[in-house]
Amino acid sequence: MNAELLVVIIATALLSSAITLGTVWLVFQYIVKPRYEAEVKPRLEAQLDTQLEVLREKVKQGVIDAGVELLPRFREEVRAGFEDAAKGVVPAFRQEAEASFKETLKAMLKGEQVVNKAAQTAAKTGASILGTGLDVLRSSPFKPGK
Repeated sequence: MNAELLVVIIATALLSSAITLGTVWLVFQYIVKPRYEAEVKPRLEAQLDTQLEVLREKVKQGVIDAGVELLPRFREEVRAGFEDAAKGVVPAFRQEAEASFKETLKAMLKGEQVVNKAAQTAAKTGASILGTGLDVLRSSPFKPGK
């Protein structure tokens, strides 16, 4: 008899639990869920949207304030960085420009020597042509160097 009584007690507990679970599920599906979706959910979403907009404005203002506060220091650091870079680059640029200028002057001086030689050659040729023209007029051959 004890075994039969134990089976009846367990069966009653399981059946009671199943009926309770079914009743809770039905109440949730047909009463709680529709009421939540009709009344509570829209209010929560509206509050969330309002709070989200407030949060966005606060974050935006915080970023702007931080930018205004940090901008002078950022400018100083950028300026210092450019000055450091210029300190390294400008002397090298000066040396390179100076070397290039010297090379250009040397080339120009060599070019001057070439121009002088060309002018001398042109003068000699011009003198020779002039002498030949005069010889033709005199009818005697021109002999350069005499």
